[in-house]
Amino acid sequence: MRVEPFGGRVTPFYYAPKLVVGNGRKDVAICTLWTKEDVLNRVLSNQDFGLRGPLFSQRGAEYIIRNVLANPVIRSILIVGADANNSPAGLLALKENGVGDRNEIKGLVDETGKPRVYIDPGLPVEAVDRFREEVTVEDMRDERNWDKVSKRVAEMPQRPAFDTMRRFYPESLPATSTLQSEGMGIRIGRNRIADAWVDMLFHIRKFGVVKPSDKGRDLQELPSLHVVVNETVDGLLDRIPNWLPVSRRDIEEYLPVMLESKPRSGVDTAYTYGAQLRNYDGLNQLEQIGELMKGEWYTKRAVAMTWHLPDHLTDQVMSAPCLVDLMFLVQDDRLMMTAHFRSHDMYRAWLQNVYGLRFLQAEMAKKVGVGLGQMEVISNSAHLWQDIISDADRIVAERYPQLAAAWREDPRGNFLVSVEGEQIVMKHVDTFGNPTGMVFRGTSGQQLYKDVILNEGLISLPDHAAYLAWELGMAAQALATGSAYQQDRA
Repeated sequence: MRVEPFGGRVTPFYYAPKLVVGNGRKDVAICTLWTKEDVLNRVLSNQDFGLRGPLFSQRGAEYIIRNVLANPVIRSILIVGADANNSPAGLLALKENGVGDRNEIKGLVDETGKPRVYIDPGLPVEAVDRFREEVTVEDMRDERNWDKVSKRVAEMPQRPAFDTMRRFYPESLPATSTLQSEGMGIRIGRNRIADAWVDMLFHIRKFGVVKPSDKGRDLQELPSLHVVVNETVDGLLDRIPNWLPVSRRDIEEYLPVMLESKPRSGVDTAYTYGAQLRNYDGLNQLEQIGELMKGEWYTKRAVAMTWHLPDHLTDQVMSAPCLVDLMFLVQDDRLMMTAHFRSHDMYRAWLQNVYGLRFLQAEMAKKVGVGLGQMEVISNSAHLWQDIISDADRIVAERYPQLAAAWREDPRGNFLVSVEGEQIVMKHVDTFGNPTGMVFRGTSGQQLYKDVILNEGLISLPDHAAYLAWELGMAAQALATGSAYQQDRA
């Protein structure tokens, strides 16, 4: 722990660019959740608070505590404004129950009883308990009259600072050793959304670059990450694994953000994608796309936007949507969809975004009158925030080895390998086992391998390439020794 004298001036140290320092009641901090900034500027006076800022996730409670311990003049926190995902639940549970033996916020669990949020072990229990003892937390989310919020601040008795020192507790951030990679355009393909998420976390932690951000926190980033999924929507909510950091209830509560045309009251419209897609300057883009594709299924104009020029490019204060556009194509009587995100929190937001988009895609496929095809999500900045790294590493350690070991069928087909006379024969078949008519013959496994990979491009997965190399080696050995060869069909 690092300490330094507290001179009475309120100074945010964590996520500082998102926080506003007031010039009135230094002992009061106002947590404004997802409320739009232009609303706050109209309804709150700087005399009402010493510090004001949003709270977008339940895990953000830890950084409220860290900021308060570094500013011990703050004695009261008011939770006010519009909420999108029950984000203050972490702060309320932490205040009420404290931290458990595994650094989990006690009392904050999902439907299965699993803890939802863990606190960095660098912030000790005694520090959390000091916050709990010295600071009051009042939930005023149901209050829609902002004048009453100001009146409540005026009624609250002023209390002196609870400490004469600023206290800074270390963050247990794992060291990152980035390996070389192809950089842009890493592609991950999985049928299940949950599997793709684990695979994606592994790649970001292995190959991502650590860089600063406009929020005052570092992040680890992969540029232009492509993730393709093909999970059906029938029973999708029932298949959400209980080890994910989001639950079925979380997804159900999030779906209106993608599927409904009316934004949640008071919530920053930059994050209410359904409202923007269905009302872009009065145009219901999804309705128009559905009508267009029903008549011209082959169109390449089926594009829906949330990005609005010049506002989102030139206004650096205004919030900007992370989802920029959706593009639709029909192939083989199935609707394909590509979603582009300019910025993507891959731990806190990706799962909700992708589950929601999958349901939106299914809705559009039904509207067009075709089946549901693959979905690609391209994240221009696919990143993990530094405070979530330990959680990501825990998921990767628990889930990735089993995922990596599981055999994946190559979407480009398979090969039947045999030894016939003095030749090795490779017959290409599609994923249903039907012959494609492509047959390769030769006496050298190495040459056949090069022909298939370099000249024909019939292999898309590294595990398939490794398997085929092994089989060709075994076939070549059998050919050289005259022994019997049978392909391993496992």
